[in-house]
Amino acid sequence: MTIQLREALQRKLGAQPFEITNLISYYVAFVGMGVAISIVGPTLPTLSVHSSTPVGTLGILFTVRSLGYLISSLTLGRLFDRTKAHPLLGFAQIGIGLCLIGVAWLYTLPMLITLFLLMGAMESLISVGSNTCLVWTFPERSSPLLNGLHFSFGIGAFLSPLIVAQLLPLENGFQLAYWLSGGFFILLGLWTARLSNSPVQPQTNGTNSGPVNATRADYILIGLTGLFLFFYVGSEISFSGWYFTYALNQEAVSETTAAYMNSAFWLSFTVGRLLSIWAAVKMSQKKILPIALVGSLVSISILLFLPVSIASLWISPIALGFFMAPIFPTAFSWTSQSIPLSGKLTGILFLGDSIGAMLLPWLVGQVIDIKGTAAMVSLISGALLLNLIAYFGLLAAHRIKQPA
Repeated sequence: MTIQLREALQRKLGAQPFEITNLISYYVAFVGMGVAISIVGPTLPTLSVHSSTPVGTLGILFTVRSLGYLISSLTLGRLFDRTKAHPLLGFAQIGIGLCLIGVAWLYTLPMLITLFLLMGAMESLISVGSNTCLVWTFPERSSPLLNGLHFSFGIGAFLSPLIVAQLLPLENGFQLAYWLSGGFFILLGLWTARLSNSPVQPQTNGTNSGPVNATRADYILIGLTGLFLFFYVGSEISFSGWYFTYALNQEAVSETTAAYMNSAFWLSFTVGRLLSIWAAVKMSQKKILPIALVGSLVSISILLFLPVSIASLWISPIALGFFMAPIFPTAFSWTSQSIPLSGKLTGILFLGDSIGAMLLPWLVGQVIDIKGTAAMVSLISGALLLNLIAYFGLLAAHRIKQPA
């Protein structure tokens, strides 16, 4: 099956066999990323018990994870411009695997903070490296392939809560969930590190140091894309990380049902990512983004303005996941088509991503401790509204960069 898939992709993309193998490795890595990120939400109550820490206080794990991501984006992303990508990606994958296994054994809050900080740094390497290597390998066809990459993330994020829901009732089920996900990453890292033919940045006027004669408009575009990703990623991580706790506290569903609701968000997210591959071929990015953003606002508003019920607790995450799905890869591919991205520039671009993932989930956790879980909905609704406003700034920046 794998050979048939590789051959079909090779014919469709007109690529070399090793390029297809590389592409598949990036996709599998993002499946693992989805697992690693979405496993946290359904296990927060168990982590709270083991660490003797209020569940809202555990919001600091989102913060330190994103802090690690931020630091790595600033300092380590540029390594992809200077060294072979695949050994570096393999190292990061093994690192995440060891951190996940460590969570199953090390319950104290200081140790959890350390593990999540390191995990965030390794996730940044995988995110920056996979996105950058894909754009370098397929510069003219990157838009649908980037949507496919982030679709792979959705697959892992959908499967993870389902696995956790089945394992939590078992003795040591919590530990087993982290052992399985950690082992997956370690095996993947050993395979990735051995891949040859690491991609390099396409030559631009005889140099591979990034954009040549970058203008003020280039930097404005990068900054506005980072701001756009700040609001989007902060909203996505906050909702996926805290929705299990929110649903459980409505006292209308069981722990298992709340985990399934969390998984429903990622299932619709995955379906949306799959359809966004088709949308990226048929529609421009500036048309996809406003549809997705308005749809996301309407979806979260179900919880904000309608009475909480079993129906609304199911409908809102399903609709929100679907409309959120194309936002990140569409915005990233839009900017990558306007500015040649190096590992360094991709790392800078992802600053907005990491800061948003660091601040908003932490803020949600703090407010939950004070106001209760219902405050999560208001905060995410506000962030998505600001995300829509940021889109219009991004649209103006693209028009300046590439006037019609």
